Amino acid sequence: MFVSPITASTSEVCIFCSNHHSPVNCKTYRTVSVRQERLNELRRCYRCLKTGHVAPRCAAYVGCGICGLNSHHTALCCKNELIRDVGARRSKDEWCVFCGKHSNSSDCRKLRTHQTRMDHVSYLNMCRICLNRCHPNQPCQADAPSCKFCSAKTHHKSLCPRNPQLDGKC
Repeated sequence: MFVSPITASTSEVCIFCSNHHSPVNCKTYRTVSVRQERLNELRRCYRCLKTGHVAPRCAAYVGCGICGLNSHHTALCCKNELIRDVGARRSKDEWCVFCGKHSNSSDCRKLRTHQTRMDHVSYLNMCRICLNRCHPNQPCQADAPSCKFCSAKTHHKSLCPRNPQLDGKC
């Protein structure tokens, strides 16, 4: 049985306000940007919500229960209509989907061939157009821009065989 991360009840203590509810359901810290500020104050990771490190250095695999990305906790998802706000940073744009260490997946030097990138995206069950994990086997509903390397709308620019950052081997 599927339980929505938004409505799931829990007896855990919220890391934002210290009351007894999931951090996803916190009403004291209502928006993504306010929650991000609170995590910064508490020196907590955006991905696992624990102390001692930041998201790019987080070893935990915590996939967002809303969009499926591994770059942020469900309580910080910009796609959550209940907490969305314009001041929030979009985690998808912050971290490379291939290595998690920089901001542009197209320029990643860790996976240097078209085939290794395609294999990585397939292994993680990601959409080839928007790089989300929430709908890899369904048509992408994202209003994604055309690929800047070939103008196609069938793939993300980081997966384009014409991407000059790739070694050219398929």
